[in-house]
Amino acid sequence: MTIEIHPDGYYVGLWYLAGRGEDFLACAEKRDEQWLLTYRFRYYNSADPWDGKDEKNWYRAARPVSEMPEERFRDSVTMTVDLMVLAGYMAPGKKPWVRYTRDGAQLRDEFFSAPFVHKREGRLDERE
Repeated sequence: MTIEIHPDGYYVGLWYLAGRGEDFLACAEKRDEQWLLTYRFRYYNSADPWDGKDEKNWYRAARPVSEMPEERFRDSVTMTVDLMVLAGYMAPGKKPWVRYTRDGAQLRDEFFSAPFVHKREGRLDERE
């Protein structure tokens, strides 16, 4: 599982929290008349993000758009992130990286420009 940000996608928001030896990433989007939340916890076991040693736990939740307004969907994720911060998930003085936009191209550009993002060029099936 992964989070893919498509330029023509309809996004609600993206959240990133840098924990202590771990991090949290969540993406909320609208796809096929469903609100879709994809999120993961990553536990660092190595300084190299590509060596496969980090543990990642992925989750996905979906709900029909007809059952929940967009603002409530977005706010429910934001409230969860806020509670994680209040509970001490992040180091003191750190703030979550949060973007709210429906524009997939803008979200993708901002995300790939973020200092915490590790990126590689090429297709997944071309990588070693």
